[in-house]
Amino acid sequence: MKVTREELYERVWTTPMRTLAAEFGLSDVGLKKTCRRMRVPTPERGYWARKAAGQKVRRTPLPKLPASVAGEALVATFSDTPRVPEPEVEPSGPVAEQAAFEERPENRLVVPDVLEHPHRLVAASVTAMRSAKPSPQQILEPRGARCLDLSVSMGTVDRALRVYDVLIKALESRGHGVELVADEKRTRTVVRIGERRIGISISEKVDRTERPKPAKADFFHGKQYDHTPSGRLTFTISGGYLASRQSWSDGKRQRLEGCLNDIIVGLVATNEELARREEEVAARQRAWEEEQRRRREAQERAEAEAARRRALVRSMNALRKSIAVRDYVGRMTTAADAAGVEADAPLRAWLAWALRYADAIDPCRTLAMPEDPAPRRDWMPNYGNVSADDDGGIW
Repeated sequence: MKVTREELYERVWTTPMRTLAAEFGLSDVGLKKTCRRMRVPTPERGYWARKAAGQKVRRTPLPKLPASVAGEALVATFSDTPRVPEPEVEPSGPVAEQAAFEERPENRLVVPDVLEHPHRLVAASVTAMRSAKPSPQQILEPRGARCLDLSVSMGTVDRALRVYDVLIKALESRGHGVELVADEKRTRTVVRIGERRIGISISEKVDRTERPKPAKADFFHGKQYDHTPSGRLTFTISGGYLASRQSWSDGKRQRLEGCLNDIIVGLVATNEELARREEEVAARQRAWEEEQRRRREAQERAEAEAARRRALVRSMNALRKSIAVRDYVGRMTTAADAAGVEADAPLRAWLAWALRYADAIDPCRTLAMPEDPAPRRDWMPNYGNVSADDDGGIW
């Protein structure tokens, strides 16, 4: 199918890009590239929504091409077979189920203006914050008390506790738990989802302004700052470097109070991602252990093979030695007989012992299973070992 530049321009501005791309057998990205190559302007984002709403929309004129443009930019060739779009797969799993649950109107969380009937953790934090003193940055610092993870000023502590109260109660109603975990440095707030614990906190941004340098300040006068609490709260999930969202803050168009349902979905998403990462780590550990097992087995097989070879060499050397000793005894006996050596002479006794020694080391007579002469190899070869001549080695 060949379409001229003018025809493509008309089609693009009368049919949505995704529908037209499927008709041409392309993706919307591919059609966009073709329009860019042919210098055909396309509708901007929101064009079709405004047109459907009855608003007045403006079509960008088709620009003229310079004389240097090749003829291929005037005609586009598309497939005659329409592209069948892939069916959209509905997301599933704990995160999608939690998101669908939180989107229902009856499940939307609302933070009241007054804290009434607070959760026990919130009530304990209220008591702790009443006796807390502000830091140089104007952040309240409760000491010696179990308190929710808060880093806020006096002006926002009430609001932060109301947010915590609604969130904790909502998490418990959804089958999760919230608890305080104390370590050597501080008390952390964690959400228990299944067997996993995820840290959470609420903090306030503090604006810092540098003070003017005094006129008579000396050379070593350092910079000094004034700290002003901004009133902007941030909720943070302490999950490490994860792909899922981990913080929600006050902005120009949103308040932290309106993000509680999204925060719960974020906690479930963090839990699922941590579970995947733990499974990946466990899978890598299992693969490593399997590789180590295969290496150990291969090493054991290699050591067993080497032991059999050493035993074989030792047995063969013993056989050669026994044959050599018998040959020696035979030749010496012949020489002694020729020389008329008496039967009770020491030489005769020596030759009788040598013959017994040959029989003792002959594997054909003993029929003993050959043994490895060095079952435990020393890191320094031949150090502290008996000589090869005594253990049946090569001589």
